[in-house]
Amino acid sequence: MKRYNFHSSLLAALSGVGIIAAVLTSCVDAEDPYNPGTKNEGRMGTLSIGSLGREGDFIVVEKGADTKADGAAVPDVATFRVAVLDSKGENVVHNNLTGTDYKWDTYAEVEGETVTIPSGKYKLEAASLPEEPLAGWDTPYYYGVKDFTVRISELTKVDLVCKLANVKVTVEWDQEFLDKVDQPQAEVYFDDTDPATLQYKRRNLIWSATETRAGYFKVPDDAKLYIKVTGIRKEDGAALGEGAGQTEIISDVAAMQWHKVRIGYQQAGSLSASVKVDATTIDSEHTVEIPDGEGVIDGGPNNENWDSEPGNEPGGEPGGDGQDALDIVGANFNGEAFDITQQLTVSVADQNRIDVRFDAAKGIDQLYVTIESDALAALLPGLGLANGVAFDIANPPAASEKPEDVSEEMWWVNMFANPQIGILDPAVPIKGKTTHTFSVGGLMELLGGVADPAGNGPAVHKFGLKMVDAAGAVKEATLSIYLTE
Repeated sequence: MKRYNFHSSLLAALSGVGIIAAVLTSCVDAEDPYNPGTKNEGRMGTLSIGSLGREGDFIVVEKGADTKADGAAVPDVATFRVAVLDSKGENVVHNNLTGTDYKWDTYAEVEGETVTIPSGKYKLEAASLPEEPLAGWDTPYYYGVKDFTVRISELTKVDLVCKLANVKVTVEWDQEFLDKVDQPQAEVYFDDTDPATLQYKRRNLIWSATETRAGYFKVPDDAKLYIKVTGIRKEDGAALGEGAGQTEIISDVAAMQWHKVRIGYQQAGSLSASVKVDATTIDSEHTVEIPDGEGVIDGGPNNENWDSEPGNEPGGEPGGDGQDALDIVGANFNGEAFDITQQLTVSVADQNRIDVRFDAAKGIDQLYVTIESDALAALLPGLGLANGVAFDIANPPAASEKPEDVSEEMWWVNMFANPQIGILDPAVPIKGKTTHTFSVGGLMELLGGVADPAGNGPAVHKFGLKMVDAAGAVKEATLSIYLTE
């Protein structure tokens, strides 16, 4: 189970330096329903998991065919792990009476049982595997979480349904391609932050020509999977792309999608030959053609044309065509795309994911963020920011530019680079990227702790967004969040 302590540590640090001590008074006085000696001691209720189910199929839409379900075998819910988390979903609740945690390796252990638990608000979590696989063979992953409340001397019955949470990928090879290329490989991967080193690490699976298993991937933070095809031409023994192969990007990857990747040889017209990679998904079909010049597969000299085309390398967009596209898109609000012109209603109690995508065909040159929030007005100066004043996350200031009255830990450049906030990544600069995902879900708990919608009532917090590309074109939008408890 994951334990997230960053936000509580940050809030404590801010309170310690006197920035928001007054705002957090109600949080400090809050009673702890899990530890003996608090006001809740002896005020117990009981919990019963009435039912645990699973639903969802991997869905693929093929050209000229009806939408159809995966049809693959699904795991038995009796084997699902189950746990009771605190109301924020951060920690497994500890049972002080038994010295154990409220968690079970399988649902079978707790099915039909009643569990004594202190009164309070909780979350019930269940999943089909001990941990969410980042990339694995034949590992469909079902996950579910639900809020519930235990009241004194009452039985609380909770029903929970787990849904598919990862992405399925299969790879097929056309025989004509296999007849012309030795040692064919298709690597499907995404980059993920390793929590141990805070460095990017490639999460990948590699298909050979004989691999028939399905691969399953965690939904990438930037919603992109990369497909890299390599091999040796039989005709002259030269490596495709001089060893670099060809990389195709599948964008807008989401849970429950089944991406069917087909790699084949394609004759384009009467003179040129190419390789085709089809990735059929729930949303659309992506095709990339690798130009190989006239008759290259059969012995031509133009092997350099197997190199990745501009825009198809990691970090670019597939099939870059030089168009002046400039857009700010609501990419993901808890699993769904959203209209960025419309205000979002966000509950602090949820584990929110809010992603805004910036697309700039000519590259991002500046990316300004303006925070407008009465609740954050007292906090922002301690971060080196001002309420309503823009700051550029594509060109963050150097360490030498940190204001003297701001601590190094609290300075926005360092705080936003923390993986649990995830707005900045020192290893991957925003400037120059043709697409960038701005994730603010990690800020919601911090914002909720400061704004305290439970005590002060819900309020609107605005993030003004302004993107300038390398040609000086400008695109603006406002992410408005109505934050509730």
